[in-house]
Amino acid sequence: MAFANLDGVGDNLYPRAGNAGMDVVQVDVAFDWYPEGDGVTGVEGTLGAVATLDVKLTADRPGLQFDVGSMHVRSAMIDGTVVTVSHTDGELVLAAEQLFHRGDSHRVVVAYVGRPEPIDDGTGAEIAVGWHGLGEHSYVASEPSGASSWLVSNDHPSDKAIYRLSVTTPDHLEVVATGTLRLRQPGPRPATTTWIFEPRDPIASYLVSIAIGRFDLTEDRAPRTGVAIRHAFPEGRMAEFAPVFAATGAMIDTLSELFGPYPFEVYGVLVVDDSLGYALENQTLSLFDTDLGLNAGSATVLHELAHQWFGNSLSVARWSEIWLNEGFATYAEALWAEQRDPSYDIDEAMAEKWRNGAHLGPIGEVDRHEMFGPAVYQRGALTLHALRRTVGDDAFFALLQRWVATYRNQSVTTAQFVTMASDLAGRGLDDFFHSWLYEETMAPLPQPPFPR
Repeated sequence: MAFANLDGVGDNLYPRAGNAGMDVVQVDVAFDWYPEGDGVTGVEGTLGAVATLDVKLTADRPGLQFDVGSMHVRSAMIDGTVVTVSHTDGELVLAAEQLFHRGDSHRVVVAYVGRPEPIDDGTGAEIAVGWHGLGEHSYVASEPSGASSWLVSNDHPSDKAIYRLSVTTPDHLEVVATGTLRLRQPGPRPATTTWIFEPRDPIASYLVSIAIGRFDLTEDRAPRTGVAIRHAFPEGRMAEFAPVFAATGAMIDTLSELFGPYPFEVYGVLVVDDSLGYALENQTLSLFDTDLGLNAGSATVLHELAHQWFGNSLSVARWSEIWLNEGFATYAEALWAEQRDPSYDIDEAMAEKWRNGAHLGPIGEVDRHEMFGPAVYQRGALTLHALRRTVGDDAFFALLQRWVATYRNQSVTTAQFVTMASDLAGRGLDDFFHSWLYEETMAPLPQPPFPR
């Protein structure tokens, strides 16, 4: 009898993240937000929630295990039966005395409550991830390990699920979240409203987004593809922020031509009245703070949009291969400039990036402290440009489209990308990728003439 590893899915950077032997297929969460306290605890910023998770077992294992941070678990049921609960160090184990069998499916219901707060992301970058804000203005920024601060989940990008989010707030507050708003109705308590969002596609837990506050909302569509666009800006400040993101529709259209159709049903940005210090590509709703919202150049806006293809639709199977997210999004910035600016010389731009980045170390397997360092972004983009100049434009862009289409809504590895690139190029590219991703020193960029 084989038991799953109860410590996590086996990620080399986050060994406790997620839970092996389980596939969370769908999560339906009803949140009740009490900005001034819930009348029981009296604590400002209290979140009450009931999460219903449909789980399929991929291995025999004792108990069912989830990530849920420091929230207080009130009760849990499996298939309608109340079960024992053990909750220690962010790990929630249900019915540990029971054996669950591979191939079986179960419905799990967990009721919990608490004051969600961000947690240390473990990268050493002094970034707190998860739930931010209390009272009337709250939002989430969870990459890489913060979803468990507010959400019962299998908190690793290798296990995506369909999320349905129901959020009840006082009437004077609004909610924006991942996916499309399907229903807005009176809440179960006086003077409350319930907002229900139903994203169409599976989501990695760290990319699920909720924000509560007062917003100015805009609606638009991409001019050629017709993709729905909705932005949320701090109340009363639309005129400041809207121009920064005015090119979103054109960006969606251009990237759709390069990479294949935009992968989700809606896109937009959320600008929060806070000093987060970075932008984040939450699925269908990229997050910016007010400083970036006012000062983000087109490259930053484009970068977060490109992640909807690379990072969101295709997520990393292991955090150490995050170049598959950040290198692709960074190279997309250059592709956008190449498409839009006739004077932009992408070869010279990449050569300059190479000269400035000669010190950048390998990126094929990074540690926590290197996950969001410049090497992952810059050397990742250079790797892709070198690949383009090695195989030619036709093969390169065919590869990007095939990569996106083949692994849509899945988690991917570098090995899969190397295999697909080699197949499409008609020759082995292992040595090429080894030199660009794993050698201490970057290889020189290919020089013209380039293959057609």
